[in-house]
Amino acid sequence: MAKTLSRQDARFHIEQRVITDKVALHVAEWNIPELWFSTSVLPARAGWETAWAACNANPTERTQSMTFVKKEARKAYEPKLRQLCTLLVGNPNVTDADLETMSIYGRRRGKRYSRVPAPMDVPDFRIEQFHGHRLSVHFHAHSQERARRAVKPRGVHGAELIYGVLETAPVSYDNLTKSAFDTASPHTFTFDLADAGKTLYVAVRWENSRGEKGPWSDIQSAVIP
Repeated sequence: MAKTLSRQDARFHIEQRVITDKVALHVAEWNIPELWFSTSVLPARAGWETAWAACNANPTERTQSMTFVKKEARKAYEPKLRQLCTLLVGNPNVTDADLETMSIYGRRRGKRYSRVPAPMDVPDFRIEQFHGHRLSVHFHAHSQERARRAVKPRGVHGAELIYGVLETAPVSYDNLTKSAFDTASPHTFTFDLADAGKTLYVAVRWENSRGEKGPWSDIQSAVIP
């Protein structure tokens, strides 16, 4: 694990802020997946900080409900933060000194990273119904890579997904206005009861640790259960 985050919420609160504040200043310079950072990591941080503030505004008025919300907020946020830390450790644009200022460990000091190739493969993927109102997108390398049991092509950090819940089939990728990022398959979407029966449209592409992106897959669709 690139970063051993504290189990204590008070220390975790400080650690996460140091990391995400510094990353926010260097998103472009470090080639961090900007859309993933802004639409996944930062909203999870906001959820945590809101829950943390509610629990600590007046400890004498803290309720079990507040504590539960804080616990759930950390549960949603921490995996994204760990994913970000792992991305930073493997990123040649991030120096050892940068990592030290964020108290992120896991890289051998002075290690040099070979040039990661830009993704060329188009992901294969399928959409399956999951428990409740959820759909899981299982993505993997194209058949040539899959023959060698590679889930992701060489040098790929994760998959970017663009998607939309639409009444009519999209005519271009521009119609898919929402985005997600995941380093491991599957990526699961959770919907509300009101979305049942609607259609989800998804396209996927690979992204390496330098933020370079490969070509988009075809758009697939599935009915939300």
